[in-house]
Amino acid sequence: MLSPKDIEAIKNAFEGITKDPFYYNIDFYISILIGLLGLWFSIRSFKEARKAKEAANNASRSVKRQSFIIEILELSRKCNIQNDIDYAEVSKRYTDISSKISFISAYYNDDNSNTDVKLIIREIQGTLEKIRSILNDSNPIMLPQQANIPNQMYFSIEPHFSIIAGHLGSLNGLLESSISHH
Repeated sequence: MLSPKDIEAIKNAFEGITKDPFYYNIDFYISILIGLLGLWFSIRSFKEARKAKEAANNASRSVKRQSFIIEILELSRKCNIQNDIDYAEVSKRYTDISSKISFISAYYNDDNSNTDVKLIIREIQGTLEKIRSILNDSNPIMLPQQANIPNQMYFSIEPHFSIIAGHLGSLNGLLESSISHH
């Protein structure tokens, strides 16, 4: 049971609550201020996190472009051929270049902003198809008489590898400029 003293304390507490509206109490405004500060910090943190995510995405794209530039430089060296090149070496270089260009192409496939890069990649792929056709027509197993023609592979494919080297240089320049603009 409640003692008269407890009843009096409860009565005084209710009178204090009902006497003045809650918004006259300083505690109300302190709570609002704390809530607004919390909201402000939350919004600010969200915006900072979004900026950090965007910066990380830009950095990852730059790193990817730099790795493509390294690959392109390697591919350009593979396009420099000697006049004594044979079918097996041409086939190996074709496969290396074709697979790496396909990898780069897949990266830019969904990117609508890099139409120049896509155009150059399509040009390279078209030239690679011509090399593939020459390889098919010059296969020493299928056409053994072709294997005895001196420098036949060189004269058949050198113009195409030169074209690819030129396109790779253009692609390299585009990727380097896109890194410097970001």
